[in-house]
Formats: sequence, structure tokens, C-alpha cells
Amino acid sequence: MKRRDFIKSIGIAGAISFLPFGTSNAFSDKKQTASLPHFAGDKSALNAPFSLCFNSAGDILVTDPSLYRVFRLNSSLKVLDSFGIPGSAPGSFNYPKGIISDSNDFVYVVDSNNCRIQIFDPAGKLFKIVGAIGSIGGLFATPQGVCLDPRDRMLVADTRNHRIQIFDSFRLVSVIGELGDKDNQFRLPTACQTNTDGEILVLDSKHGLVKIFDKDGNFKRSFGGDGRAPGLLNSPQGMILDTSGSVIVADTGNQRVQKFDNSGKLLKVWEVDHSDLRLFQTPTSVAQKDGLLFVADSGKGHIIRLSEN
Repeated sequence: MKRRDFIKSIGIAGAISFLPFGTSNAFSDKKQTASLPHFAGDKSALNAPFSLCFNSAGDILVTDPSLYRVFRLNSSLKVLDSFGIPGSAPGSFNYPKGIISDSNDFVYVVDSNNCRIQIFDPAGKLFKIVGAIGSIGGLFATPQGVCLDPRDRMLVADTRNHRIQIFDSFRLVSVIGELGDKDNQFRLPTACQTNTDGEILVLDSKHGLVKIFDKDGNFKRSFGGDGRAPGLLNSPQGMILDTSGSVIVADTGNQRVQKFDNSGKLLKVWEVDHSDLRLFQTPTSVAQKDGLLFVADSGKGHIIRLSEN
């Protein structure tokens, strides 16, 4: 049976499940941390960091799919602790990718190959699991990106189902897109964000586009395009909106990071350093804090800090 046919055969059972507090402990689980041979208390512990975000304390949370773990680093990029083991049991990971931390320091991890979102409370205990493998609403096929809108609804880039799913109180309320090449369709969306106007921005990776929808999911405009020239995108994997509302994209296939205003005007490109050497090999995610950009480069296996100006 082909993977796509298998996904369609799953059905609704297990679409959304809920786990109580205290099911699993993450950051404070010394046994799990000690099980990681690469854990060294500094950035050398990372192998192929993929996605990153900040919590309210200013710590950086980083997913490393190849190690099946989430790391917590301080602003100096020193690893403080980590959690996760390979597997499909609650609290385990199979290629974790997207990650966000909400205003209450709950951590949302896109457990990509397990086709679910796992949510941990501030103490590191597993709180909820949303989703399972499948193609009908509420199910996922290797999801990648996650964000929260101003109403605390959860938006998920359901990558291989070629759509964005929106959850309110962890229950599916809306779906945007399907497979295709029209304005309101996607090919492998990898990230999503919302702006202060309530618009939904989607990184449509195979089209190399940032597509913008209104709060009701109606297409409004897009920018970018597949290519290598400045302003174009090649298999982009990550996207954020900075404090000014600018859109910053990890332009993965072009080995660079690009910054646009909300209308799509190119503002800046980070590509080479002062020695004209390439800054990045495989940039996959961007985070911003205090005028600095933090870029996860899964190819080089590290995180780099840059000035946003």
C-alpha cells in the first residue's frame, strides 16, 4: 500500500487525544537527559538543529530531529538541558520539527513523523497530544510548522496534506488549502504565522511563495516565487514576523535568510559574512529577540546569531 493510500485508510479514530498533567516529565528528567551521548552542556550537543523559539525567560528552545530531542539553551547558546527519546509513546519523538512557546510557557512541539503535536506544561510534563496520522480533518501527514494567532488558536502547517489546520481549544475549527497550484492551494507548506491584522501567512515551500489570507481563510496576496534571485525563494522551511511586522524567511535551498516588509518588498538578505564566505549551509528556522536574529542551520549543526540591522 502506498503511503498516501495508507494515510487515507486511517479514518477518524484517534484524531485528537488528551493526556492529563503529570504523564511525562521533560526538562527535569535527568534520566532522559543522561541517555543522550552527545549531551555535553554546550552547543556541541546539537547535531542538526531545525526549529527554535524563545520562552518568557529568554531561553532558546531548539528541536533536533536527528537526535529526537528538544534542547534548552541560554542566550549565549550554552545548552542547559534537553528532553526526548525516540519512539511513538507519549512524550517520545519521531523527528520533532516546529516548536513554539506560548505566553504561559507551554511548549508546543510538532512531532513530525508521529503526525501529532505534543504540548508540555512549564514544568516539562506532557499536557496534551493533538492529532494522529491521516488525511481527514484533525489528522496530519508529517506536519512541520505551528503558530498561535492573537486568539490563541493553534495553526498547524500540515505539510504532506498540503493545508493549514486551525484548532480552537485543541479542536479543529477550520482548514485552509489543499494540494494544487492555485492561489488558495499549496504544495508542501512548511510554516505559518499571523500578523496584528489577523492575516494568516503561509510559507508554500514548493511554490517558493509567502501566501497571505484574511482571518477567514480567503486568499489576499502573495510574494516571492520559486528561484534564486534576490526576493525569490527555494524550498524555504521557516518563517517569522519580527517586532516591526517584517517577514523573515529561512530561504533554505538558497542558503540564505531574507527579510521582507508585509507587502513583499525585499528589505535585506543575509547570505555571506565579511569575508564573502557563506553564512549558512541549510538554514531552516529563525527567531528574533532584542535586535538579534538566531538562525538554526541544520546542515552546519549550529545556531548563529546575527544583527537584524
